[in-house]
Amino acid sequence: MGVKIMKKFKDVNNKVHEIEEGFEHLLPVGATEITDAEAISLLTPSLQEAKELKILDLYQDGGLHILSGFTSDALGVVNTYPSADRDQANLNGVVTESIISAADVNWKTPFWCADSNGTWDRRLHTHAEIQQVGKAAAVHVRNAQDKLKTLVDKVNDQLTDTQLKIDAVVW
Repeated sequence: MGVKIMKKFKDVNNKVHEIEEGFEHLLPVGATEITDAEAISLLTPSLQEAKELKILDLYQDGGLHILSGFTSDALGVVNTYPSADRDQANLNGVVTESIISAADVNWKTPFWCADSNGTWDRRLHTHAEIQQVGKAAAVHVRNAQDKLKTLVDKVNDQLTDTQLKIDAVVW
């Protein structure tokens, strides 16, 4: 059994193909052989492409951070609240209900949160408590958006002019 010789080619769209010698007939029409250095050059994103990819990653990281939960001491101790899309919608609903039910001094609503031991339960919240949780959620989202803007601005800065500097921008 002999050594396989691999060759690199680029097609008319500059897409790189690597194929074993003798199978060149499987390449797209118009493909031309290239050197390893040319292949690396074609596979390495431009500075602008690298920045765009980093920004996409930052948006994903920011979104995941928003969905990761937040804390509030609305119940007198710090609890962790969920913040997935459905959780945010549910919180908006009960905050609205708390405002509409302001005249009902006995109004309370159960809402999911985890205590310091990580035990999740639907704990009762008063008007003021659930509104305080709602404010904490809004601050959590706003802080993530502010951080995202700062990081995107850093990526887009003219001084971020190498892949190493782009890679250094992390959530």
